[in-house]
Amino acid sequence: MKKRLAQWLLRQLGWRLEGSRPTYDHYVLIAAPHTSNWDFPLMLLFAAAFDIKVTWMAKHSLFYPPMGWIMRAMGGMPIIRHRNSNVVSSMVAAFDTVPHLVL
Repeated sequence: MKKRLAQWLLRQLGWRLEGSRPTYDHYVLIAAPHTSNWDFPLMLLFAAAFDIKVTWMAKHSLFYPPMGWIMRAMGGMPIIRHRNSNVVSSMVAAFDTVPHLVL
């Protein structure tokens, strides 16, 4: 149902779906050009339309109550950007340990 709703919404917004879902277990999905706030909801719609469970990174301040649980439920992963926290190393480790990961 979520897939069909996302496909319908994208069509209503003037988008046309092409191609198919990648068959890889791990990959990085890039929502570009990331020049507006519409990139995020469109990325979620396209992921739903192709039935892809995405994990996305965002600044940690977006994960405080009351929105924190919603952001995590949508696949969000908080990142502390003002401190050196080896995000790249953490993501490499996640790709090594999680059987299916789309970042």
